[in-house]
Amino acid sequence: MRKNIGTAGEFNLKNLARSLNGMDVDTALNRLGSLKLNPNLQGEILQAASSMNMLLGSADDVAEAMIKLNAQGTQTASAFAGLGPMLTGFFTSPVGMIAAATAATVGILALIDHFTVTRDKALASAQEASQNFKNTQEELSSLDSQYQANQKRITELNALKSNGTISASGRSELEMLEKENIALETQINSKNTLRDMEQQKANQTGKKYLEKKETGLATLYNDKGRRHYKNPETPDIYTESVTDAEAIQLSIEKVRKFKAEIEDLQKKKDSASSDQEKEKYQDDIDQYQNAIDALETDMGERATEMSGVLSTMTDTSSRAYKDARRALDAYNARELNAQDQDTQSIATTLDMQANDSMQNYFLDLARAGRLSEASFTRMGLNAKSFGVDNLATVVDYFNQIAKSADDAADSIQNVDGTFSGIEAAFQTENSGDSYEKAGNYLLKAKEMVDEGRYNTDDVQSVAKMIGADPEDIAGTFQQKYQKMMNFFTFDESGNMSEDGVNQFIQEYESRRDELEKAGKAFQSTGEAAKDMEISAEAFEILMGRAQEHGIDFGGMIKSSEEFEYAKDRLEELKTMYGDMDDSEDSKNLKERLTGWEEHLAACQDDLSQLDPTITAQILFAYDLAQLEQDVEEAKAVSEFGGDSSDWANTLAAQKNYRSAAEEALGFNKEGFEVPKEYSAVDEAISKLQDKLPGASEEEKVQIQAEISNLMDLQNDLLKAFSESEYTIGLDQDSTAEEWNAAFQSFMNDSKKETGIYRKYISSDRYLSLFNRDSLPIRAPKGECY
Repeated sequence: MRKNIGTAGEFNLKNLARSLNGMDVDTALNRLGSLKLNPNLQGEILQAASSMNMLLGSADDVAEAMIKLNAQGTQTASAFAGLGPMLTGFFTSPVGMIAAATAATVGILALIDHFTVTRDKALASAQEASQNFKNTQEELSSLDSQYQANQKRITELNALKSNGTISASGRSELEMLEKENIALETQINSKNTLRDMEQQKANQTGKKYLEKKETGLATLYNDKGRRHYKNPETPDIYTESVTDAEAIQLSIEKVRKFKAEIEDLQKKKDSASSDQEKEKYQDDIDQYQNAIDALETDMGERATEMSGVLSTMTDTSSRAYKDARRALDAYNARELNAQDQDTQSIATTLDMQANDSMQNYFLDLARAGRLSEASFTRMGLNAKSFGVDNLATVVDYFNQIAKSADDAADSIQNVDGTFSGIEAAFQTENSGDSYEKAGNYLLKAKEMVDEGRYNTDDVQSVAKMIGADPEDIAGTFQQKYQKMMNFFTFDESGNMSEDGVNQFIQEYESRRDELEKAGKAFQSTGEAAKDMEISAEAFEILMGRAQEHGIDFGGMIKSSEEFEYAKDRLEELKTMYGDMDDSEDSKNLKERLTGWEEHLAACQDDLSQLDPTITAQILFAYDLAQLEQDVEEAKAVSEFGGDSSDWANTLAAQKNYRSAAEEALGFNKEGFEVPKEYSAVDEAISKLQDKLPGASEEEKVQIQAEISNLMDLQNDLLKAFSESEYTIGLDQDSTAEEWNAAFQSFMNDSKKETGIYRKYISSDRYLSLFNRDSLPIRAPKGECY
């Protein structure tokens, strides 16, 4: 391990002595005095510098200086007076008095080392905690793998036991494995608890290490690449303490400058007329290069140590963690050009947020062509937030991503006619490829049915596709199979032909045209399939093949996909809400979830009955629940000591929620009138956002927290409206007038019951939201709008 430059042990004493190199005795004394060290310790450092021949002066000069220091030490009222304000204050405390007694035994030098330089100890503790966590994780993974392997074998043996074919040795193995898995469960539970404890310790010790400071190597080099100053008038920089993250950043900057100096010196050397000049330039080049080598070694070791600690930390919200991540990215990107370094820095900033809310928010603005520098400053962000020199770079970053996404979408329409393009195209699956697979599955299932093998998942899956009765496959399979074989046809060689697809196209177009004459159209594949007396699954397979023939089905909804997606989202919704209380809101939500579940169950065997409005409501509720989780996730970080970038992510999450809710609830429809009591909050938010550009970090956080409270008011109101009885039956096809009437009824009803209104609003700042005449908004500095 690298020796700690700032450790006040024997090594550090010599290091401090070396910092006096080239100074006369008086200058050295002044410098040591500026460090506010105990006179006895100053004497030891001076003596060490003299013994290493670092000082410009005779032995007599040093001896005289030592006498002065000894005299100062005798006159000092306290043995600790020279430690400076920080430690002096410490020693006046009860704990400090105990420490002082200890110091009398172990000595002043050891005490300074203990209290001022603990970076290496902190690193060692963090590395130990990190390794312990990794070890437990590996042990847990091994135990879990063994448990799963045992469980698989237990299932196999139980199947044999059920069939009555298990052997005596099999019974013995089963009994042994079941006992072993009981023991493994106990070990796994114990290891899980231990892992959680070690994860917490890895976070705690990691954060302590990242916050520890020591003298940075980069601060010991001047702009000439020299390790020490010889000019006594030069400001003292040798005692500057920095974290490892700061040390890496400083070293990167110094190396960049020194490389530029070497490049300039090399040009001068090449154009020099004499060998003497060339030699002088080469000496300077060597000096810079030696400094670069030392700095590269130092920051490489720091980066390696720091990345190892960060790899097991899950508490990523602290300033120390973020600075460390930035430093590591800067280290890894130091050889890149400026543009790529900026890109890396912006990506790191976004990656360090609690979730993707901020990234999604700015990307949406970029896609809409509304992203500007003000988009960031009005959220409390500036160029420094992203680690770049100007916000124009950040704007360009998001615009480029948005453009790339658009270009990727456009490229889908392009066809590559080269051989490699053709080869790639033939290797990708087309939408109609499932037609041939389904045809072969039909033949295989027919063979199994003819053999009387009905109770297999193969037959049951095909039976569902062709619309056979799942309760009476034997009685209904043959009829449905013959109907389906009109569309899934084979030639004499046993290969599938397009005759069946053409038959499907002809029949579909005939029924479509009849419907269009009546001014109607198929809205979903379930509706079209029912009209053609086939299942929605079969219709969608044939639809994919027909599309390869150029048949346009318009915006027809695929009912089977819609059904499965809605069913999955509903299950996730039920999990997300978990156990609900007995409040009125919970009862209403339970009724909605139950109603949706009953509707999907009723559509299981007849997807033509699937109501697009209900599936849209399920998906909207799921999307809002997801966005609400994003808000809570972001707020958990912001409210626990988050900085302005954390709060910006929270505001972005709240804005994403609000935008999605407003879009789904008709707010964006032309003609929708936003109530004054809602728009007044918007105005208050806007006024607070005006204060963010130019505010200090502390002021930003305060203002952002206030904006967040106001956005909670709006979002809680939107959520209450979306879950109210007034939105039942409304969807994206409803008019602005219908949405207006629903929202106004909701507002009027809410005003009658103050208790209900208070229930809607979760913010601890109660605002008279329904008071049309005034809307008092408490700003950070007590202002009222």
